[in-house]
Amino acid sequence: VLVLRRDAKGDYEVLLQRRGHDKKGAGLVAGLGSSKRDEWDRDSRETAIREIIFETGLLDAALLDGAPEAFAKLAKASGARPPLKFEVFRHAAKSDWYVLLLDGEGTFEPGLAA
Repeated sequence: VLVLRRDAKGDYEVLLQRRGHDKKGAGLVAGLGSSKRDEWDRDSRETAIREIIFETGLLDAALLDGAPEAFAKLAKASGARPPLKFEVFRHAAKSDWYVLLLDGEGTFEPGLAA
């Protein structure tokens, strides 16, 4: 999932996750949120929503249709705002790629991130 937000100037910012160190120990590795489909996920969209919440703690994604209900309640109580856009931008053989455009800074709950 490619998560974007606009800064005060209107430029896009990309949310990256710290993934640990590279194999040579030269520095941190950062990347986009990724997901693995669980048996109870109805489709790749639901997988993407669940994983972006679990991996980043981004509550805004919990306001999308298909988000786990407990996280949707938490998001509503937090004042999170529904994303402006969430759609697939590339279908692939084993996974689909989505883009999520935030409405504002984004509301994060650090304790949710794995």
